[in-house]
Amino acid sequence: MSDQSITFRDACRFCGSKDVRRFLHFDKIPFFDEVIPAERLGQEFLAPMDVFWCGECKSVQSQHDVNVSSYYTDYQYVASDSSFIRDFMQRLAKESFNRFEMQPGDRVLEVGSADGYQLACFQDLGAVALGFEAAENLCELSRMRGVSVTTDLFTADSLHQIPDEFKPAQAFILLHTFDHLLDPVPFLEAVRLVLDPERGVLIIEVHDLQEIIRRRETSLFGHEHASFLHLGTMKRLLENHGFILLDANFVPENMRRGNSMLIAAGLKGCRHEPNVEVPAADYAWLDEWETYQQFETVIYDSFTRLRESVREKVAAGKKIAGYGAWGRGVTTMAMAKLTSNDLVFVCDRNPFLHGKFTPGSQIPISPPDRLFSEPPDEVIVFNYGYIEEIRQQLAAYTQAGGKLISVLDLLGGKTGL
Repeated sequence: MSDQSITFRDACRFCGSKDVRRFLHFDKIPFFDEVIPAERLGQEFLAPMDVFWCGECKSVQSQHDVNVSSYYTDYQYVASDSSFIRDFMQRLAKESFNRFEMQPGDRVLEVGSADGYQLACFQDLGAVALGFEAAENLCELSRMRGVSVTTDLFTADSLHQIPDEFKPAQAFILLHTFDHLLDPVPFLEAVRLVLDPERGVLIIEVHDLQEIIRRRETSLFGHEHASFLHLGTMKRLLENHGFILLDANFVPENMRRGNSMLIAAGLKGCRHEPNVEVPAADYAWLDEWETYQQFETVIYDSFTRLRESVREKVAAGKKIAGYGAWGRGVTTMAMAKLTSNDLVFVCDRNPFLHGKFTPGSQIPISPPDRLFSEPPDEVIVFNYGYIEEIRQQLAAYTQAGGKLISVLDLLGGKTGL
């Protein structure tokens, strides 16, 4: 992916204000989900990652757009490989039917539908589903599952690809897709044209900016993500474009992934009753420029702490490995400037990654079995959203004396700034 083109903005993605202020900068950040074969080491996509705050609408965002069209045409990450995520998707479908009085025959659209597992959960309850997915390999998995899918990176210009029999839709779903949109406002305007004005519900899952700050989770500030919202900015955005916030986090917290913020919205005047309060005082601190100035200092200190902690252990003769070879792991290792001199390897269950290297940090990727054949003293878990599932899978390793530690603990970011 070294040939990606980048264009730069000079105004807010949401409101067009010129008052956008940079508060974070990282050098040489790769894509979340790119891995490098040995023959391409040094050719991976690496670019600066800058994060901005808008003084007008108070939203957080990037100000550069990376052309990712080819990146998504062969995408290997499938969330439903995790039993935890499968349980979440099944619960989301059931809660949506119950909370929003959905009925058999209702039409459900999903943008970024991956292998179709989420839509299959809705189909199992009687819905009629259609997905939009740019990766042809994932579309094939969706069709094998019996879920109809259009191979396309859906934008506001893609409305003509929705068959008439799918309009109006009773549910429009974006799970960790909305924050990838380069132009979210035209997208919301497009959704208004296809959503059932009375019963329709827009379901969005994004990473919660409030939790990113509290947990120092800047690994989510990657090139694929264009915006970073909290419940307050999400509510304002929706209301500014004809929607009303109906509910938030209506799936139990222990079933949601990581710092997931799950929201549901309807069109203004819809028949659904709101079931959520968003007190302005709870989010006032996230509307202050001083919060982000302070966050900048905290984050740079946190990555220094992580890097020095690893290097002190290595200097003392310990072998340190990682778990989670893309997504959060890729950006965390790059932001902390860790290399193969720091981590002997990173393991991951996905066989597609084995024998390759993490971009930027260039650390070899191995299957989890290597933890047993060449046990390190300590494993840093980068995909900490699944840490309990990982603990169960690696019980034999820890019982033999190995140590698992969440990278969040090393960053020191569980309770706030």
